[in-house]
Amino acid sequence: MNINDIYASGSDYLKAEHLPPGREIVVVISQYSEIELDGKKKIALSFQNKEKSLVLNKTNAIAIAHVYGPECKDWLGKQIILYSTKVDYAGQMVDAIRVRVVVQGDSENPADF
Repeated sequence: MNINDIYASGSDYLKAEHLPPGREIVVVISQYSEIELDGKKKIALSFQNKEKSLVLNKTNAIAIAHVYGPECKDWLGKQIILYSTKVDYAGQMVDAIRVRVVVQGDSENPADF
């Protein structure tokens, strides 16, 4: 018996375990929606040519908004990078999805340190 058969998620939402280990995945935001999860409002993003949506935590939402602005409608058609990493959650190290946005021209105009 395989534990993945027992505990497999039938959810429509993307989880860290769905991402290939050690790889970053570039996706294009195609849709957003407001959902309620665990009694809290969240934003769920859908992506072009992908079945599962990503429920954004505050960290990921701020990372996207930092580059594309706070209005979700401005995120449509934009690329983000998804990757799995370990984070501290309630004193335990767990797998989580993080997002990163690549800004064109970053390497052409490096910041002075």
